[in-house]
Amino acid sequence: MLTSVTHQLGRVSLAAELELVASQKRVSGYNGETASAGYGLVNLGASWQFSPALGLTARVDNLLDKAHQPHLAGVNRVMGSDIAVGKRIYGTSRAVWLGLDYRFD
Repeated sequence: MLTSVTHQLGRVSLAAELELVASQKRVSGYNGETASAGYGLVNLGASWQFSPALGLTARVDNLLDKAHQPHLAGVNRVMGSDIAVGKRIYGTSRAVWLGLDYRFD
């Protein structure tokens, strides 16, 4: 479930997101799937619209740098890595990015 709250202040927009993922207990034994734990992530974003054609966006995903393992991310099959073979792969840690938007009309 993704819940988002956005507040517009003139040309500035602020957004906060809460991403909640339920645990997966009903899995395929035939395919050798294992159950996975649920998790929650917090994301923040802001955007500034300088003109109708030019805008800047900043965003932080996984603000609290929560270690999580998405159910569909797969399992490690490589020996000699930080994750044991057969263990679920971790999702993305904290990510920070900036974007510049320009509209050609």
